[in-house]
Amino acid sequence: MRALMVRKDEGVFCAIVGNPGRVFTQYVRIDSPGKGPFVTQKKMANGDMDLYSKPMLRGIDPYPLKRAVNHMLRIGRKNGITKAAKQFLIEAKK
Repeated sequence: MRALMVRKDEGVFCAIVGNPGRVFTQYVRIDSPGKGPFVTQKKMANGDMDLYSKPMLRGIDPYPLKRAVNHMLRIGRKNGITKAAKQFLIEAKK
């Protein structure tokens, strides 16, 4: 698991990215839909994840995964989080 900056059509966002599967890579991001939870789990094709993402940095060091996970859990508690995203983040925290 790692924290990455991902570029998509809707802009650039930070995501906690899991290990790649056979076809897709699962990730959790902070979304801002009109209704529903803010923190959701989504998936992207492995090739697109490699092409459109780069490591998230804090200065010159990689951004700490535990800090990013805690941030997303805190936002999820306040604004809503899906069950799958919460389980993914708790597993990433270990």
